[in-house]
This record gives sequence, C-alpha cells and structure tokens, in this order.
Amino acid sequence: MKTIFIGPVLHWIIIFALVLLGWVGGSFRFHVSEFNPFIIVLIAIIVLTLILVLKSSRPDLRVTRDPVSDGDDD
Repeated sequence: MKTIFIGPVLHWIIIFALVLLGWVGGSFRFHVSEFNPFIIVLIAIIVLTLILVLKSSRPDLRVTRDPVSDGDDD
C-alpha cells in the first residue's frame, strides 16, 4: 500500500478532513447564506493547512512514484 498512498499518513488525514469540511459546508450552503464568515474561515483553513503540511514534511520525502529530473537532460 505504500506504493499507492505516497506521503505521510497525516497528509492523507488532512485531505480527508478538508473534503469532509467542504461537504458539510456545501450541505448547509454556508457559501451562500454566510458568505463573509465563510471566506474568512476558508482563508484560515488554507493558512493552517499550509503551515501544518510544511511543518510535517521532510525535505527528502518522496512525493511522486516516478523520479523527478532536474530538467538538465537536453
């Protein structure tokens, strides 16, 4: 399974939580009925998610199945 789900488990949990929050927000139509608070909460979630992902990622972590070249293959 490690070759299918590349990346830390925490990142997969974050993806699941974001999809769940998006589904709940869409179900209650917060983006229509409470637009300004929705935008503020959305920006806060984006910032927190970026901080969490950047703090939990190692620089040598493999993120793709295929090797990534430097682009000097000319």
